[in-house]
Amino acid sequence: SSLVHDHTKVGGVSVGRLVSAQSGGTVAMTAACRIVTSEPQAGSQQAKSSSGKPVEASAKPTDVTPLASMASVFWQWAGIVVVVLGVASAHLGVDRLGLGIDPKIAVGFLLFGVIMAFGGVGFVHRLLVEDDTKAPLGDEGVRQWAGDTGDRYWHIHGKRYDLTSYVSQHPGGRRAIALGEGQECTALFESYHLTELPAKVLEQYYVDDKGVKPYFTWKQDGFTAEVTKAVRNYFRTKRVSRVASWSALAIMWGSFAAVLLAYWRWIHGDWRCLVVLPVAYWLSGSAMLHNGSHFAISRFPTVNYLCEMIGSAHTSPHMWARQHCVGHHQYTNVPQLDPDLHHFRHELGGPHGDELGWRCTPKHEHLTKYSKWRWAFSYIPFWTTGVISFVRDFEFCMERTMYGVLVLPGLTPLQRSAHFFGRVLVLVVVGVVPFRSIAATVWSDGGSTFWGLCKAFLFIMVPWLVHGVIYFCISQVSHVNESCCPKDLDNVLLPGQGGDWGKHQILSSWDYSVQSGVMNILTNGLNVQSTHHLFPSVHPCHLRALVPIVSAVAQKHGVDMPGRQQDNFVDALHRLWEWLGQLNDKA
Repeated sequence: SSLVHDHTKVGGVSVGRLVSAQSGGTVAMTAACRIVTSEPQAGSQQAKSSSGKPVEASAKPTDVTPLASMASVFWQWAGIVVVVLGVASAHLGVDRLGLGIDPKIAVGFLLFGVIMAFGGVGFVHRLLVEDDTKAPLGDEGVRQWAGDTGDRYWHIHGKRYDLTSYVSQHPGGRRAIALGEGQECTALFESYHLTELPAKVLEQYYVDDKGVKPYFTWKQDGFTAEVTKAVRNYFRTKRVSRVASWSALAIMWGSFAAVLLAYWRWIHGDWRCLVVLPVAYWLSGSAMLHNGSHFAISRFPTVNYLCEMIGSAHTSPHMWARQHCVGHHQYTNVPQLDPDLHHFRHELGGPHGDELGWRCTPKHEHLTKYSKWRWAFSYIPFWTTGVISFVRDFEFCMERTMYGVLVLPGLTPLQRSAHFFGRVLVLVVVGVVPFRSIAATVWSDGGSTFWGLCKAFLFIMVPWLVHGVIYFCISQVSHVNESCCPKDLDNVLLPGQGGDWGKHQILSSWDYSVQSGVMNILTNGLNVQSTHHLFPSVHPCHLRALVPIVSAVAQKHGVDMPGRQQDNFVDALHRLWEWLGQLNDKA
């Protein structure tokens, strides 16, 4: 039958629909900004779009509807929640039986928990299946920069390198070098290496000049090259290591000791720990994940990875490395490539949907519901880390893309299993154990069943809300304001169009209270965001010393860096608020 097509959007992804004009039947095929059909058979006429152009063929057509795809994702992470709730319920039943409290209710908890746990496992099995289909993107024109070059090489400065045999020898560890596999990773290579040796080693693994051309420029006489040389000279002459100093390590591990103490008091119902625990975790766990993923804590890869694991309560190291190190740090504030600009758009609910949100850049479409962004702002920041950890994490894992702007590498069944059980372990530590312990403490003191359940629920939720608002405020003020929004970004991105990479990092970041040692500790060094983005592998304890060096080079290249460092934290928050108002109050 003859074929025509139309376009619609589902969940922020453009979806092509092939409509049979003869039979009236419709087959929806998920695709990103293109129509997907099977290979035409011999003797048949190739389908054409309404523009007259041939419809692009796909090696792996799919007949899964967008609705079925969304339902699949829902059941995948819903199954996780059901399993954990089942385990928690069973634990409560066992505890109450042991204490001899309300035997009938205890047996009910136990049976209900067992049924829920086994039922949830039936949904979870979807996570263990390998999916090698092509991950959809919102803009197929940027796939080569969004983590999918179509091969397994490392693409650096437009050349391809095969580092497979070098992975086991990499001084930074396997995880570090693996981030660039199958990627255009020029920014990763340049920003994480402060010595000249890696460039010499790289040439030994040269393949050809058919690599993906970088979006940014890396001229030898440009700002990035000059500021890197200046910072390299600083560490060389001062004989200082780029990793954490002894004082920084003392603060980090001291805060972690406070987390352990607060956790113990928390699961025994100490009200003070509702605030102490998340604040101590921000200063230790969040800093460990962030700095460990940047390989800035130690020169020993195992230590960095251990710190990532310790700080993985609010997000998994796997997802964090891809979202933060690969997506955000390479393409800061580039709408088509930076996943951090998409966290709060919430397109799935549609223009008038109930899922409120806001946009962070004028390059994104203004939806009618964004005019209610102030209402959304009253509750969404509190859920920032909780949703990322337990909802978005599984969605990204299954969809193999973050918001349609960053392609995630496929995971084998074993890797998916490890990832899944890692997140379940976190849920047990921060959900099941405290819920059971707090409720049991109330009941052992003679409290009612209802109050025990209410207190347990309250104690689990409040620390997440406190940590979420801390994380939101400190992370968002660093990039979301009018002065950090690139004015000259085109809708179609081309090689070299981004200009000097280092200069872009400064112009898309915002610093505040730069010379305050207290703010440096309280924000985990994120108050000196521009310098951190230039040199992510340098521990935050060194950033204040680097500011004058970076500023001097920036002045030579026409960037007024001191003028972008005059705010305090309250000023930066006000800039965020004003910018969101300009973007979302009206189209």
